[in-house]
Amino acid sequence: MRRRQWKRALSALEALLAESPDRAEVRVDYGAVLYHLGRYSEALAELERAVAADESLAQGWLNLAAVANQLGLINRAREALERVAKTAPNMRGLHYNLAILRLKEGKLTEALAELETELSLYPGNAAARSLSVALERALLRP
Repeated sequence: MRRRQWKRALSALEALLAESPDRAEVRVDYGAVLYHLGRYSEALAELERAVAADESLAQGWLNLAAVANQLGLINRAREALERVAKTAPNMRGLHYNLAILRLKEGKLTEALAELETELSLYPGNAAARSLSVALERALLRP
């Protein structure tokens, strides 16, 4: 999506939240849009509110992990990803985000294994494929 489209989505979600502030699933979407607009701290706060309101929202936990990874909050990302792994172990993006976490931890071979799992589940995940190729090249360099 283009930035203008993300801003329109943000406005629409703000209107929905004004009408129904307790809708955790809308708050998850709102947090995701904030993330895509680069407003990471705000996204984190919204996603924390969403999962506090409904701990069963696997997408909320996954989005929270992505934002936490972006902000360098490794422990928070790990906690969120553990929640997703327990409830939705084959969710699209889980193993990709675990790979990002492993990279931040300096565990390159574990990151590659997570990417291989993601691609076995979702072969069309272009971000996972791109990162996998780059990581394989990096690991093969002397």
